[in-house]
Amino acid sequence: MWRRYAADVTDLDAQPVVAFWIEYVSWLGAHVPLAVENLAPGATDELLDEVAVVVGHDLPADIRALLRLNNGQRRPLLATSDTGGEPAFPGTNLLSTDSIIKEWRGWRDLDADRWQDIGSTLAPEMVKPLYSCPHWVPVLSAVYRADYFGADFDPEPAGTSGQIINFGRDEERHYLAAPSTTELIRLIVNQVMAGTGAVDEDDALQDGAWEGYRHAFEIVYYHRFPAGHPDHDALDYDDWNS
Repeated sequence: MWRRYAADVTDLDAQPVVAFWIEYVSWLGAHVPLAVENLAPGATDELLDEVAVVVGHDLPADIRALLRLNNGQRRPLLATSDTGGEPAFPGTNLLSTDSIIKEWRGWRDLDADRWQDIGSTLAPEMVKPLYSCPHWVPVLSAVYRADYFGADFDPEPAGTSGQIINFGRDEERHYLAAPSTTELIRLIVNQVMAGTGAVDEDDALQDGAWEGYRHAFEIVYYHRFPAGHPDHDALDYDDWNS
Protein backbone atom coordinates (compact mmCIF):
# COMPACT_ATOMS: atom_id res chain seq x y z
CA MET A 1 0.00 0.00 0.00
CA TRP A 2 1.20 3.52 -0.74
CA ARG A 3 1.49 4.52 2.93
CA ARG A 4 4.37 2.09 3.49
CA TYR A 5 7.20 4.56 3.05
CA ALA A 6 10.83 3.56 3.42
CA ALA A 7 11.46 6.68 5.49
CA ASP A 8 9.42 9.11 7.58
CA VAL A 9 7.82 11.77 5.42
CA THR A 10 9.28 14.37 7.77
CA ASP A 11 12.73 13.35 6.52
CA LEU A 12 11.73 14.52 3.04
CA ASP A 13 9.81 17.72 3.77
CA ALA A 14 12.47 19.94 2.18
CA GLN A 15 11.46 18.66 -1.26
CA PRO A 16 8.28 20.34 -2.62
CA VAL A 17 7.47 17.23 -4.66
CA VAL A 18 6.60 15.40 -1.43
CA ALA A 19 3.56 17.47 -0.45
CA PHE A 20 1.84 17.43 -3.79
CA TRP A 21 2.71 13.77 -4.44
CA ILE A 22 0.96 12.78 -1.20
CA GLU A 23 -2.02 14.95 -2.21
CA TYR A 24 -2.06 13.31 -5.63
CA VAL A 25 -1.97 9.79 -4.21
CA SER A 26 -4.95 10.70 -2.03
CA TRP A 27 -6.74 11.89 -5.17
CA LEU A 28 -5.84 8.63 -6.90
CA GLY A 29 -7.34 6.69 -4.03
CA ALA A 30 -10.69 8.34 -4.69
CA HIS A 31 -10.59 8.41 -8.49
CA VAL A 32 -8.21 5.69 -9.75
CA PRO A 33 -7.83 3.25 -6.84
CA LEU A 34 -6.24 0.57 -9.02
CA ALA A 35 -3.33 2.94 -9.64
CA VAL A 36 -2.82 3.35 -5.89
CA GLU A 37 -2.83 -0.42 -5.40
CA ASN A 38 -0.09 -0.70 -8.01
CA LEU A 39 2.25 1.81 -6.36
CA ALA A 40 5.24 0.16 -4.72
CA PRO A 41 6.58 0.92 -1.24
CA GLY A 42 9.37 3.45 -1.05
CA ALA A 43 12.94 2.77 -2.14
CA THR A 44 15.81 2.51 0.30
CA ASP A 45 18.87 4.72 -0.02
CA GLU A 46 20.82 1.61 -1.06
CA LEU A 47 18.54 1.08 -4.08
CA LEU A 48 18.79 4.74 -5.06
CA ASP A 49 22.57 4.67 -4.72
CA GLU A 50 22.67 1.59 -6.97
CA VAL A 51 20.96 3.57 -9.74
CA ALA A 52 23.58 6.30 -9.41
CA VAL A 53 26.40 3.77 -9.70
CA VAL A 54 24.91 2.10 -12.79
CA VAL A 55 24.00 5.26 -14.74
CA GLY A 56 27.02 7.25 -13.60
CA HIS A 57 25.08 10.19 -12.15
CA ASP A 58 23.69 11.02 -8.74
CA LEU A 59 19.93 11.28 -8.95
CA PRO A 60 18.58 14.79 -8.23
CA ALA A 61 17.18 15.23 -4.75
CA ASP A 62 13.59 15.49 -5.94
CA ILE A 63 13.78 12.17 -7.81
CA ARG A 64 15.26 10.51 -4.74
CA ALA A 65 12.52 11.98 -2.54
CA LEU A 66 9.76 10.82 -4.89
CA LEU A 67 11.11 7.28 -5.11
CA ARG A 68 11.62 7.11 -1.35
CA LEU A 69 7.87 7.66 -1.07
CA ASN A 70 6.89 5.20 -3.80
CA ASN A 71 9.49 3.21 -5.68
CA GLY A 72 7.58 3.25 -8.94
CA GLN A 73 4.94 0.63 -9.62
CA ARG A 74 4.68 -2.99 -8.58
CA ARG A 75 3.77 -4.09 -12.12
CA PRO A 76 4.74 -1.45 -14.71
CA LEU A 77 3.46 -1.60 -18.28
CA LEU A 78 6.79 -1.48 -20.13
CA ALA A 79 7.53 -2.00 -23.82
CA THR A 80 8.64 -5.53 -22.92
CA SER A 81 5.60 -6.24 -20.68
CA ASP A 82 2.76 -8.62 -21.47
CA THR A 83 0.67 -7.49 -18.52
CA GLY A 84 0.84 -4.98 -15.72
CA GLY A 85 -1.16 -2.85 -13.32
CA GLU A 86 -2.69 0.58 -13.73
CA PRO A 87 -0.02 3.26 -14.22
CA ALA A 88 0.50 6.19 -11.87
CA PHE A 89 -0.42 8.74 -14.55
CA PRO A 90 -2.67 8.60 -17.62
CA GLY A 91 -0.89 6.28 -20.06
CA THR A 92 2.39 6.70 -18.18
CA ASN A 93 4.41 4.72 -15.63
CA LEU A 94 6.41 6.00 -12.71
CA LEU A 95 9.57 3.92 -13.04
CA SER A 96 11.08 2.12 -10.08
CA THR A 97 14.80 1.94 -9.38
CA ASP A 98 14.92 -1.51 -11.02
CA SER A 99 12.98 -0.28 -14.07
CA ILE A 100 15.19 2.80 -14.45
CA ILE A 101 18.24 0.55 -14.59
CA LYS A 102 16.58 -1.95 -16.94
CA GLU A 103 15.33 0.70 -19.37
CA TRP A 104 18.61 2.66 -19.27
CA ARG A 105 20.67 -0.48 -20.00
CA GLY A 106 18.34 -1.48 -22.82
CA TRP A 107 19.26 1.64 -24.79
CA ARG A 108 23.03 1.45 -24.60
CA ASP A 109 23.37 -0.53 -27.84
CA LEU A 110 21.79 2.45 -29.60
CA ASP A 111 24.47 4.92 -28.51
CA ALA A 112 26.56 4.08 -31.59
CA ASP A 113 27.14 6.91 -34.06
CA ARG A 114 25.11 5.22 -36.80
CA TRP A 115 21.88 5.82 -34.87
CA GLN A 116 22.41 9.41 -33.83
CA ASP A 117 21.25 11.06 -37.08
CA ILE A 118 17.72 9.90 -36.21
CA GLY A 119 17.61 12.38 -33.33
CA SER A 120 16.76 16.07 -33.53
CA THR A 121 15.80 18.81 -31.09
CA LEU A 122 13.21 21.56 -30.78
CA ALA A 123 15.48 23.31 -28.28
CA PRO A 124 18.96 23.26 -29.87
CA GLU A 125 20.37 25.66 -27.31
CA MET A 126 19.38 23.32 -24.45
CA VAL A 127 19.06 19.70 -25.68
CA LYS A 128 21.48 17.74 -27.84
CA PRO A 129 20.17 16.48 -31.22
CA LEU A 130 20.91 12.82 -30.50
CA TYR A 131 18.77 9.68 -30.70
CA SER A 132 20.13 8.12 -27.50
CA CYS A 133 22.60 9.15 -24.85
CA PRO A 134 23.97 7.41 -21.74
CA HIS A 135 23.50 10.67 -19.84
CA TRP A 136 19.71 10.56 -20.30
CA VAL A 137 18.13 8.70 -17.36
CA PRO A 138 14.44 7.70 -17.63
CA VAL A 139 12.03 8.57 -14.82
CA LEU A 140 8.60 8.16 -16.46
CA SER A 141 7.74 5.91 -19.40
CA ALA A 142 4.75 5.68 -21.71
CA VAL A 143 2.87 2.41 -21.18
CA TYR A 144 3.89 -0.39 -23.54
CA ARG A 145 6.31 1.99 -25.29
CA ALA A 146 10.03 2.68 -25.12
CA ASP A 147 9.41 6.42 -24.74
CA TYR A 148 10.39 8.44 -21.70
CA PHE A 149 10.61 11.62 -19.73
CA GLY A 150 13.95 11.65 -17.97
CA ALA A 151 16.81 13.62 -16.50
CA ASP A 152 19.33 15.03 -18.98
CA PHE A 153 22.79 15.18 -17.41
CA ASP A 154 24.54 16.34 -20.60
CA PRO A 155 22.63 19.42 -21.81
CA GLU A 156 23.69 22.02 -24.32
CA PRO A 157 25.21 25.24 -22.87
CA ALA A 158 21.87 26.99 -22.22
CA GLY A 159 20.42 23.93 -20.50
CA THR A 160 20.75 22.76 -16.92
CA SER A 161 22.06 19.39 -15.76
CA GLY A 162 19.11 17.32 -14.56
CA GLN A 163 16.58 19.10 -16.76
CA ILE A 164 13.72 16.88 -17.93
CA ILE A 165 13.47 16.02 -21.61
CA ASN A 166 11.59 13.54 -23.78
CA PHE A 167 13.41 10.71 -25.57
CA GLY A 168 12.81 7.20 -26.84
CA ARG A 169 11.82 5.14 -29.85
CA ASP A 170 9.12 7.55 -31.07
CA GLU A 171 10.31 10.61 -29.15
CA GLU A 172 13.33 11.28 -31.36
CA ARG A 173 12.50 15.00 -31.54
CA HIS A 174 13.50 16.30 -28.14
CA TYR A 175 12.31 19.30 -26.17
CA LEU A 176 12.63 20.69 -22.66
CA ALA A 177 9.64 19.18 -20.86
CA ALA A 178 10.38 20.81 -17.48
CA PRO A 179 13.29 22.30 -15.56
CA SER A 180 13.10 19.47 -12.99
CA THR A 181 11.18 16.35 -12.05
CA THR A 182 9.34 18.43 -9.45
CA GLU A 183 7.98 20.75 -12.13
CA LEU A 184 7.17 17.86 -14.48
CA ILE A 185 5.15 15.99 -11.87
CA ARG A 186 3.50 19.21 -10.69
CA LEU A 187 2.33 19.99 -14.22
CA ILE A 188 0.89 16.52 -14.81
CA VAL A 189 -0.84 16.03 -11.46
CA ASN A 190 -2.28 19.55 -11.32
CA GLN A 191 -3.93 19.11 -14.71
CA VAL A 192 -5.14 15.60 -13.94
CA MET A 193 -6.63 16.54 -10.56
CA ALA A 194 -8.21 19.71 -11.96
CA GLY A 195 -9.87 17.74 -14.73
CA THR A 196 -8.00 19.60 -17.45
CA GLY A 197 -6.31 16.34 -18.38
CA ALA A 198 -9.68 14.95 -19.51
CA VAL A 199 -10.60 15.76 -23.11
CA ASP A 200 -13.04 14.84 -25.85
CA GLU A 201 -13.41 11.11 -26.54
CA ASP A 202 -11.34 11.19 -29.74
CA ASP A 203 -8.37 12.68 -27.89
CA ALA A 204 -8.61 10.54 -24.75
CA LEU A 205 -7.36 7.19 -23.57
CA GLN A 206 -9.82 4.55 -24.70
CA ASP A 207 -9.65 1.87 -22.02
CA GLY A 208 -8.51 1.01 -18.51
CA ALA A 209 -8.97 3.02 -15.32
CA TRP A 210 -7.65 6.16 -17.08
CA GLU A 211 -10.26 6.04 -19.85
CA GLY A 212 -11.33 9.56 -20.83
CA TYR A 213 -8.08 11.23 -19.72
CA ARG A 214 -5.48 12.76 -21.96
CA HIS A 215 -2.16 10.90 -22.08
CA ALA A 216 0.43 12.47 -19.76
CA PHE A 217 2.86 12.92 -22.66
CA GLU A 218 0.19 14.95 -24.45
CA ILE A 219 -0.51 17.00 -21.31
CA VAL A 220 3.13 18.03 -21.12
CA TYR A 221 3.70 18.57 -24.83
CA TYR A 222 0.61 20.70 -25.47
CA HIS A 223 1.25 22.72 -22.33
CA ARG A 224 4.73 23.44 -23.62
CA PHE A 225 3.55 24.04 -27.20
CA PRO A 226 -0.06 25.29 -27.11
CA ALA A 227 -2.22 25.93 -30.17
CA GLY A 228 -0.65 28.64 -32.28
CA HIS A 229 2.92 27.80 -31.29
CA PRO A 230 5.06 27.03 -34.38
CA ASP A 231 6.01 23.62 -32.93
CA HIS A 232 2.48 22.66 -31.87
CA ASP A 233 2.31 19.94 -34.53
CA ALA A 234 5.97 18.87 -34.44
CA LEU A 235 5.11 15.67 -32.53
CA ASP A 236 2.12 13.45 -33.29
CA TYR A 237 0.27 11.63 -30.51
CA ASP A 238 -2.79 10.59 -32.51
CA ASP A 239 -2.14 6.86 -32.07
CA TRP A 240 -1.14 6.97 -28.40
CA ASN A 241 -4.67 6.76 -26.97
CA SER A 242 -5.83 3.44 -28.40
